[in-house]
Amino acid sequence: NPVTYFLIMLLALWCGEALAMLVSLNVKNYIIGIIVVSGVCGCFMPLMGFMVVPSKFPKWLRWANVVPFHTYAWQSLMFNEFSGDESGHNVLELYEIEDVDVGRGMFVLLGYSLVIHFFSIVTLILKNPRRMSRKLKAS
Repeated sequence: NPVTYFLIMLLALWCGEALAMLVSLNVKNYIIGIIVVSGVCGCFMPLMGFMVVPSKFPKWLRWANVVPFHTYAWQSLMFNEFSGDESGHNVLELYEIEDVDVGRGMFVLLGYSLVIHFFSIVTLILKNPRRMSRKLKAS
């Protein structure tokens, strides 16, 4: 379904943008911000289930599959693409995502982005208390 595809991509993009904004508010140099965001995303990539399926994770690391927002975007996109035919079902079984709820994944992505944006707003208020209080009084 192309509408579902673009919705998942939009939500994943929104999560990535929110993460980049939160990091950029907390570092002084934009190059360091790019490095930090790339490092965080790079650490999340092996944990999302594409490179290593979750059942192959060590027991102490199994929780790490549900932390990255990439997990929900990837699982939802895979299920959206491959569900419906036999060969696609085999692919979903291989990656252990044959019972993914795409709607739940999209809500998790939306929740992630809202929480990260909330932390960005809190960071802005804490870093600029006088400026923010003047703007709030003026409006």
